[in-house]
Amino acid sequence: MKKLIAIFALSLSVSALANTIDFTFKKDSPIPVALQERLLKVLKERCPEMVLTYNLREKSTEVRVDRVDQGVIDHYYTTTFSARWYSDGYHPSTSLITVESVEYSLQNGDNLAVLKIDGERCN
Repeated sequence: MKKLIAIFALSLSVSALANTIDFTFKKDSPIPVALQERLLKVLKERCPEMVLTYNLREKSTEVRVDRVDQGVIDHYYTTTFSARWYSDGYHPSTSLITVESVEYSLQNGDNLAVLKIDGERCN
């Protein structure tokens, strides 16, 4: 019985960890932490099954720098996330979600935005 309780507690802690920035994003991700928080919040709303059930993980991120003018620089991010699950218990299935986001160099107001989400299990 004690083993069963320990296994259950461990599975709950792994599930809770799966919904955090540290689990979802790579340690060396080029995405700023504030934008990571925004992305995770939006992904939980738009793709809850992928984040909460299938442990979404950052696979790659491409950064594009846009030098607007007078030292103003905007950073555009295209991030691919992957999620893996076992529908039959034995054979893994994988889904990919691509997210486009931006960090504008605005001094006032909200400078972070999620522009687009493409994924088969997102609404």
